[in-house]
Amino acid sequence: MPPSAKSSNGRVPIIDYLLLGAVAASPLQRAFTLDLGVPLKLSEVLIVLAALSYPFIVRARGTKLVEGPWVVLLGVVVCASAAYHLLLPDPPGPYPGYTRGVTQDMLLYVAFSLLVVIAWMLVSRMDSERVRKAFVVAVWICIVTTAVQFVLYTAGLESVLKLLNYQTERVGTGFGIDSLRTGPFVEGQHLGFFAGAGLFICLQQRKYAAAAGALACVIYSQSTTALIALIVSAGLLFVIRPETKTQVRLLFGVATFAAAANFIPSVRSFLAFQLAKMGFGEAADTTANDISATTRPAKGGLAWEMATDHPILGIGPGRFGVWFQHYAVPTDFSEKYFNGINRPIVENGYLQLAAEVGIPALLVLGIVLVLLAYRAYRWSGLTFALVVFVAISIATLSSWTFGPLWLILAYVATLRPEAAAQVEPDGEAGASSALSAWSRSRPADGEVSEPLGIRRRADTRTPPDR
Repeated sequence: MPPSAKSSNGRVPIIDYLLLGAVAASPLQRAFTLDLGVPLKLSEVLIVLAALSYPFIVRARGTKLVEGPWVVLLGVVVCASAAYHLLLPDPPGPYPGYTRGVTQDMLLYVAFSLLVVIAWMLVSRMDSERVRKAFVVAVWICIVTTAVQFVLYTAGLESVLKLLNYQTERVGTGFGIDSLRTGPFVEGQHLGFFAGAGLFICLQQRKYAAAAGALACVIYSQSTTALIALIVSAGLLFVIRPETKTQVRLLFGVATFAAAANFIPSVRSFLAFQLAKMGFGEAADTTANDISATTRPAKGGLAWEMATDHPILGIGPGRFGVWFQHYAVPTDFSEKYFNGINRPIVENGYLQLAAEVGIPALLVLGIVLVLLAYRAYRWSGLTFALVVFVAISIATLSSWTFGPLWLILAYVATLRPEAAAQVEPDGEAGASSALSAWSRSRPADGEVSEPLGIRRRADTRTPPDR
């Protein structure tokens, strides 16, 4: 049932404002948070308040989402894994990087898992236009807070950044000089992920200034995964949406970047740095690229070994670091993984889920992504490219419970492809509408039948530019 239904007095219920506020504030994952052992984030506070207010609002009957039961099942599997491991004795220590007890840590991890499931369930039933506009606001917040980090760090005001709770320890060298790369997030990869996804959403809204700022944030993040995901997604968009306008835009963007790399030294250094991380160029074998080239795959291998040893319910939510020393060969990793300070993480959302919660949980996540990709493909090429970008990026996310990830997936679930089939904006008709027409059977008057067997009243709203 959609939380976005109007209340009995005709006003939009408070839950909508809470959820839209959560979406808008989602970039503030480290900056402007309160440190309570874990960062207290405004977006998470608003989601909790929305969940608490949900039983007290007037709800209209809404469309059943085919992805919904699978998302709920993922939360159930996480709880089952945690309950099972609570019955078992804790594995032998030490537990490097665990500042709380391992049981308390696992319960906290379960809480975050359920929070993202609840967030998805609530936001996915909202009006897509409202959610899209909230994401554009979020992109601007991301741009501004990233610019604040850049300016203050360049001016040598790291003390101010620390006061605002910015991350100041993750320094990148992709532009030939030391520079921060996280923006309002904990890691540069998080910034690259959010900004890359925001780029597609802003293009949908024709907010080109925001899209340009999002692309600048991707470059600032120095995230190789984000760049690869953008290239692959843009390539697919080029193929599935072969309109001249789309092709010209993509080719113009490539040409602009190539020209900048030729004439601007920092851009040239950035390009060489990214190529080196991917194994190309003269600097491909340097120590600076060791993490991307060897350490991450090695940790991924350990995670898969854990998953195959404990295939049904995994090793327990959040417990990759607990079992790390029992699987790792010390000579394969840096000393920092064994000094008792740093907590080992997989840096791969898929393998983390398989290792900690079990292979069935990984399959459930895969089903959710496939269903959302199908929904996105029926809606537009840009949205399909967005889901492809997200699916690629999860492979290097530090955690599959990353809040903005599930808010983005919830946004995709708000799209109703049957509305898109009624009105095709100029220059955007293509494969998705053809597939939509093929997949719909003849409905009764005033109804729309979806290919997965769900029947609902036709949505007569005009979709935005796609």
